[in-house]
Amino acid sequence: MKDPLTSLYNRRHFYPYVEEKVKAAQQKEDPISLILIDFNNFKDINDHLGHQEGDQVLKSFANLLLAIRKNFDGAFRFGGDEFVLVIPGCGEETAEEIARKLNQDIKNLHKKASISYGFIELTHFDESDSMSIDNYLNIADKRMYDNKNYAKR
Repeated sequence: MKDPLTSLYNRRHFYPYVEEKVKAAQQKEDPISLILIDFNNFKDINDHLGHQEGDQVLKSFANLLLAIRKNFDGAFRFGGDEFVLVIPGCGEETAEEIARKLNQDIKNLHKKASISYGFIELTHFDESDSMSIDNYLNIADKRMYDNKNYAKR
C-alpha cells in the first residue's frame, strides 16, 4: 500500500481511502478536494543530474506533501512523477493555494524542479453515477495539462 521510495500511499490504497474520506465529508457537509500533480522537466533532472538526485527530489517533495497539514495522510504517489492529494475540509480556492505553495516550495528545494497541477472539489461523488472518482481524476488531469500548457507560454 506504500510506495517504497517516498513512503506515500500508492494507487491501490487511493480508491478505498478517497471513498471513506468523501463519505465522511458528505456526512459533515464539509468540502473535500483532490489535487493532481505532475512534475515539470523531471526527466531532465534524472538525465542531467542522475537518478539518485531525482530520487532525492521525489523524497523531498513527498515530505512537502505530508507537511501541508498536521497529521496529513492524504498524499499518494500514482506513478513516476505523478501525485494525488485528497484534502478533507478543503474547497477549490484553498486547493489552489496549497498547489501554488507546493510549486513555490519545490522550486525553492531544487532550482530545476516545478510542478503542474489540477484541482477539483469532490461535490457529488457517487460510484453509481456519472461523477465517479475516475471522472473527477480526468477533470483534474485536464486542468493540470491546461496549467502545464499555460506555464509553457
